[in-house]
Amino acid sequence: MRRLEHLGPALVTLAAAGALLLAAPAAVRQLSREGTAVEMAAADARLQKGTLLDALSQSTRDIATLVEPSVVHVSTTGSMHGRNGSRTFLNSGSGWVYDTQGHIITNAHVVDGAQRVEVQVYDRERRDARLVGQDLRTDIAVLQIDPSGLVPARRAKEDPQQGEMVFAFGSPFDFRFSMSSGIVSGTGRTAGLQDIDYENFIQTDAAINPGNSGGPLTDTRGSVVGMTTAIATGKGNALGQGQFAGIGLAIPVSMIDNVVEQLITSGEVEKGFMGVSTVNVEEVRQGRFQDPLMQHVAGMFPGDGAVIAVVTPGSPAEKAGLRMGDVVTQLAGQRVGSASQFRTLIAGRRARAKPFRWMCGDRCCSRTPRVRRCRCR
Repeated sequence: MRRLEHLGPALVTLAAAGALLLAAPAAVRQLSREGTAVEMAAADARLQKGTLLDALSQSTRDIATLVEPSVVHVSTTGSMHGRNGSRTFLNSGSGWVYDTQGHIITNAHVVDGAQRVEVQVYDRERRDARLVGQDLRTDIAVLQIDPSGLVPARRAKEDPQQGEMVFAFGSPFDFRFSMSSGIVSGTGRTAGLQDIDYENFIQTDAAINPGNSGGPLTDTRGSVVGMTTAIATGKGNALGQGQFAGIGLAIPVSMIDNVVEQLITSGEVEKGFMGVSTVNVEEVRQGRFQDPLMQHVAGMFPGDGAVIAVVTPGSPAEKAGLRMGDVVTQLAGQRVGSASQFRTLIAGRRARAKPFRWMCGDRCCSRTPRVRRCRCR
């Protein structure tokens, strides 16, 4: 009897402890849910008042509203002749309205060889287009359609800088009038594309896929800074029209303006000429040149640039005072990182009555005045 008297309170205590152990997790969960509800209510109240994300979203919508009426879809048809006869091919890409005269800008590879070109404008109306001219060396083509109701794109006055936000418009995989966003990953890129002789690409991580070719790349104010033309596919670093792999390439607006104005005016494109042959600094460092001066450049010049290997007698370069062994690091305010980029920048400039004014000095190394760093103004 006594043992039962002592056992009773113990059982009550154990029962209470068990009930507490069972109830505690439920209570904790209830408190957690109530805390989450309070946090959600506070977050919702803040979001309803508006945030920076709302402002960013609205800005993106504004860019789409401003740019889309200037974007077009380009469809082409043609015939290919072979040993087994001829067959019809279909091709498509993107483009954008250049001016009020109905000029449309796209990539040359989109319309090359086409017998019929059709342009679909932003209100989905289709119009026949004629080819005004194309420059396969820069992959730029100019079409012309009926100009009624067209909205020309606004063009930036300068090429973009690394890190700037950009937006790509076009028809990826025939999803027409699409938009993607990213940043400028790099500038002055060369990719070794077989059909393009002059490369000075903008690199962007904005999603670009087959069908985007010829579409505009714009800045945060809706101004065209470039035209998408190729992508890195990620397969052996090959470039072309494969699926997007994070690297898109666009022709900068400065090159576009130069080529387009000449195509509209004369149907042909004249390239700038200096009369020099250049090589990369890295090639010189690898010992490919036995000339003592070139070897001296390899040992004394620490950066990147285009090394002048040959100066044509009587050329504009010779008249300007350039000579073998000079290292070009800048042209018209743009950094020169390679020989191919220098060639492209020169080719993209119109012929001038006066020669370039070269500012050359021995700032590279005061003890070796023959190794000169040159800038063109």
